[in-house]
Amino acid sequence: MKSINQTICLSLMVVVLWLAVGASNAIADIAVIVHAGHAESSLTKNQVRAIFLGKTSKYPGGGAAEPVGQAEDSLLYASFVEKVLRKNTAKLKAYWASRVFSGKGTPPQSLSDDEAIKDHVSKHKEAIGYVASDSVDGSVKVIFTLK
Repeated sequence: MKSINQTICLSLMVVVLWLAVGASNAIADIAVIVHAGHAESSLTKNQVRAIFLGKTSKYPGGGAAEPVGQAEDSLLYASFVEKVLRKNTAKLKAYWASRVFSGKGTPPQSLSDDEAIKDHVSKHKEAIGYVASDSVDGSVKVIFTLK
């Protein structure tokens, strides 16, 4: 009986691990977007990181940069935080708590999903956001893609 329970437990753990790996691989490429008429044509990962961490409030070519992000419960948010900002979600919350407390900045506005972010970015020339690359359309311009 003990070996059957161990086998079932091990099998369940393998299935959960397989699903977790599959889910993380299922996340589409991340497209960092700006207004379709924006002068910037591309940004580096470090420039995107600096904007989303509030270390700069301007685009490299000048002009205000106002980041908007995904809802904290989305897989895209977690992927962006890990791969672009190089933090986990808990460390990012602590980072922003410290910046807010010290008066050095506020976190990016959080919007509900890709459509809300595209809509906001398409209406605000200073906005920068990120969406799944397969949701990009002509209303915005991609300036960085994370594969």
